[in-house]
Amino acid sequence: MKDQLVSFNVAVLAKEKGFNITQFLYYTPSGNLKETTAWIEDEDDIERPITLSTILMFTDARHISAPTQSLLQKWLRERHGIQTEISMGVKYINDKLTNLYSYSIFSCSPQLKINWKFSYKKPITYEEALEAGLLEALKQIK
Repeated sequence: MKDQLVSFNVAVLAKEKGFNITQFLYYTPSGNLKETTAWIEDEDDIERPITLSTILMFTDARHISAPTQSLLQKWLRERHGIQTEISMGVKYINDKLTNLYSYSIFSCSPQLKINWKFSYKKPITYEEALEAGLLEALKQIK
């Protein structure tokens, strides 16, 4: 199992709203996903991968961090007091029982008055619902 990265559009908005946690994966300004692959020689002339703290020296400021959905969800909760939750319902579509996901956004921050929910009428995955919820949560930050 692998954590889902946020899309380029969500990453751009997250950066605009102050998300600046350095990641090994990042988007270029044109939306291409890249990985930091720099190596550095130590005092014994042995090449080693650079550490997370030294990435800042090599990363172009135009690059956009590509966090996982769970990391961005945690950042929204801890930094801005915004909780994004996903719930599942079922509905018969074309005589077939189908899972439908929706997101809810709650805030414990006095600056934000959020109690917002969106339900999808078409089948989407849990990750697609979370992505939509994260995007909407970011839009609420002034």
